[in-house]
Amino acid sequence: MSRTLKLGILLSVALLSGMATGAMAQTAGSSPWWVEAQAGLSNASGEGSFFGMTSPALAVSAGYRFSRPLALRVGVGGYEGKGYVMRTKEYYRYSYIRPTVDLIWHPLPKLNNLYVFAGAGLMVGLSNGASKADVSFKPDYFQDLWAPAKAFMAGRLGAGYAFPVGKNLSITAEAIGSLMPDAVNSKHGSTPDASIALMAGLRYAFGARAKKAPKAPKVAEPQIVVEPEIVVEPEVVVTPEVESKPLHIEEVEVEEVEVEVEDVVELPAPVKLYFDSNSWKVREEYGGEVEKMATFLKEHPGVVLTLTAYADSAYGTPSYNQTITERRVRAVRKALLKAGVPESQLEGKPMGGTDLFSKGKKISGNRVVICEWK
Repeated sequence: MSRTLKLGILLSVALLSGMATGAMAQTAGSSPWWVEAQAGLSNASGEGSFFGMTSPALAVSAGYRFSRPLALRVGVGGYEGKGYVMRTKEYYRYSYIRPTVDLIWHPLPKLNNLYVFAGAGLMVGLSNGASKADVSFKPDYFQDLWAPAKAFMAGRLGAGYAFPVGKNLSITAEAIGSLMPDAVNSKHGSTPDASIALMAGLRYAFGARAKKAPKAPKVAEPQIVVEPEIVVEPEVVVTPEVESKPLHIEEVEVEEVEVEVEDVVELPAPVKLYFDSNSWKVREEYGGEVEKMATFLKEHPGVVLTLTAYADSAYGTPSYNQTITERRVRAVRKALLKAGVPESQLEGKPMGGTDLFSKGKKISGNRVVICEWK
């Protein structure tokens, strides 16, 4: 059987085993299961050199951790082993698969990823290359009788460590020592053969352990306490007789209070007094208006008259316009004071040439004092 065919058979077995463990995982419910695939090198003890007796190894497995320190793993591995004929100094190969069962123990609680294991399995031979070696010197030394296969018991011990690389993924590294009969490599010898394997793999864990429901606390049964019935006799209260007297009501005279309400004053419309250009003299034509304003103010001492003066912004400097509006306010104030208006009823607001009363093309509309009531 060619090496390519042997590798194909072992990979098929590994794939079927992985599918089987996957099916187990789907029915595992809340149990902490894992599946794992490994590859590495195996070295068989023998008369040949170390590297000459080293061959590749593959394994797939599934495990179940049923407590913090203990777990159980079932797997299948194998691929190729080697033997050596000292007389001819020839190496020969044989193919095998090895179903195994391991009991895993995590000895250190603080180093939970470290584990050791012990297990057993079968060495099932698939093909034997011993027939290709020169065995003429001792024909019965080899058992070229794997027709079609033979199975041999084997035990093993090992240790490993799982390096977490994700939420459910780990990279595992294991060292495994195995002990098996000498007939595994087709010899008639009585000395057991040993092998050491170094394996690295990828482990995927899934599921969550079902938590035990806490025991319900015992509830004491309620005790019924019967209290004696208490009879309360009604208390008789004797109210003394009170002599009633006639109620005397005194008459009180109520004085009428008159409240004076001031009439609401209706204020006149604002009065506009226009001035000539570059002038602050009150025109004679406004004499009647000044007299009317004075009369109203004297009749209503609570009313205040605000005098707001404007000037042309197109002529004169800002300081000059400010001066001329101040003079126009003083001129109107003087005329009202002369007519008998108290000074407390007058307010002045010279606006200069910055704030305009009339913003149209007729600039003469800003040479004015606006008299507003309040």
